Amino acid sequence: GDMAPRESDADFAKHVGADFRLSWWHDLAWRVAAPLLEGLIFLVSLVASPVLRIFHLFDKHMPAAPSPLVRTIKLPAHGMTDVLTIGAPSDKLTFVMIPGNPGVVEFYEEYMQTVHDELGGRVQCIAIGHLGHSKRSGDHGTSRAYNLQDQIEHKVVAIRHLLSDSTPLVLAGHSVGAHICLEVARKLPQDRVTRIIGLCPTVHHIGRTPNGRKFYPILKHMRGPFSRLAGLLASAPPDWLAHIARSKLGEPQAWALAGAFALAHGNVARNIMTMAFHEMHEIAALDKEHLEALGARVLMYFVEGDRWATTGHADLFEAHAPGCRIVRGTGVEHAFVLKSSRHVGQLTAAWLRQ
Repeated sequence: GDMAPRESDADFAKHVGADFRLSWWHDLAWRVAAPLLEGLIFLVSLVASPVLRIFHLFDKHMPAAPSPLVRTIKLPAHGMTDVLTIGAPSDKLTFVMIPGNPGVVEFYEEYMQTVHDELGGRVQCIAIGHLGHSKRSGDHGTSRAYNLQDQIEHKVVAIRHLLSDSTPLVLAGHSVGAHICLEVARKLPQDRVTRIIGLCPTVHHIGRTPNGRKFYPILKHMRGPFSRLAGLLASAPPDWLAHIARSKLGEPQAWALAGAFALAHGNVARNIMTMAFHEMHEIAALDKEHLEALGARVLMYFVEGDRWATTGHADLFEAHAPGCRIVRGTGVEHAFVLKSSRHVGQLTAAWLRQ
């Protein structure tokens, strides 16, 4: 619960490093720069948008179609939700994947297909996208931005809506998805969650990671400018967006291209950054009591060189949650879905078979 013993800030600082909050003058500089940048992007978009519309006329490239495995469903009181499903329903076990941030389910298709195939096709695999993290999901008709608590509550509602109350679950989460899995487990019957697997897990003090300190000022002050910039990109011809995606992802498979297209929306950028800002403040000390209650059902997979979930985080997690299992890996990036989906999927299936 909320009064559970937690590791101290001093204990954490010794392992990892300084706090992420800005000095007053740094904060002031960012606060002044943000509206100036947003105004500049607005002026550029006034000129660029009509020009981009002309280019659309000559662009024969169609936007990447969503994966046939993805459907968008309406959840009571939570708007539209992207769900990727592989395999037939099973009353024996369901593997539920909670994405990182951004939470676009297409990026997890190869990983989940690997888990499903490695387990002999006996387990249904479902990924639940984050609200507002694709053009299809959430409610882009409003100015609503979904925070971390909204996303946690949404996953509980989605699981209850999609699956029967008696189905045993494996909850797997990538990055912030691992934190969400731990929080979702509080709200479900304890005997229902058979395993929790965290992949490159940001489960404590994310703001004190190298990337947390680097990106915090942007997340705090630049949501407006970045939303405008994403809105401008979204109005570009599909061929241009495909070219941008390829420059970042190499020669992406269809699922990666579809995921990249799903991200291209001003409100999507705002939701991604709003959630990340809340992660910095809300993912802090470990709840040792909760982890002790879950015990050996929890497995956390940390990778060397991860700047969102560092070796120091792994060390401290191991010290404060001795009943949980830690696996340390190498040669895998934090965004494992881009290059290591099959490898991590094979690892996941092996852990589940143990």
